[in-house]
Amino acid sequence: MKVEKKAMKKSRDLEQREFNLNLIKTLNLAKYADDKREVPRDIMENLHAFQKFDRNGLKAEIKMFARESGVPEGLWEFCLDLTTSNMKVLYETAGWGWNPKKKKREIKDEEARLIIAFENLKSVGFCHFRFVREEDALVSYVYELQVKPEMARKGLGRHMMLIVELAARSLGMEWVMLTVLECNKKAAAFYEGLKYKIDETSPQVVLEDGEETSYQILSKRLSNKNK
Repeated sequence: MKVEKKAMKKSRDLEQREFNLNLIKTLNLAKYADDKREVPRDIMENLHAFQKFDRNGLKAEIKMFARESGVPEGLWEFCLDLTTSNMKVLYETAGWGWNPKKKKREIKDEEARLIIAFENLKSVGFCHFRFVREEDALVSYVYELQVKPEMARKGLGRHMMLIVELAARSLGMEWVMLTVLECNKKAAAFYEGLKYKIDETSPQVVLEDGEETSYQILSKRLSNKNK
């Protein structure tokens, strides 16, 4: 009996090791275009139809950037300034406070991938996302989706989210996840319209009844694998 238990444990350990190695391999393939993990994968290269946006009077070109492949300094500032303009008051309302240095480090992180929309060569919106592992699932986590106020309600945000979802699915990610502040009702309604639901890891699920929280974690499943 002891021999059988040891054999079963060894088998489970080997299966878990193989599972972990496969996750790491898939994650690295999503992040990088080369075996040395030096060249970030450009998710737009196989999404030619989505590199142009032309709806509701807005014509934009969509490009992807990553720190390793070079991001013009002006684009870093654009992302930070737009996020500050759109989110600072909401962060303060939620009780999180606003730390521009922390936000800039977040946007410039080596793991960050940026989809940026340009109208006549001028930046008008962006999406910051990362390919990550959440427990035993591979996830495309959206950190920011920001559009200039005058460009809102034209479909650009929805277009960039669709790009993230299509790329994530094609690269083996199982979920797209994101965080929404409770006070950001417009964002919550936007993501609900895109079929995002409260994730099982969200505070609303894991906290005891009556405990207050300032944010939600939302998710959309891209595959039938168990999370």
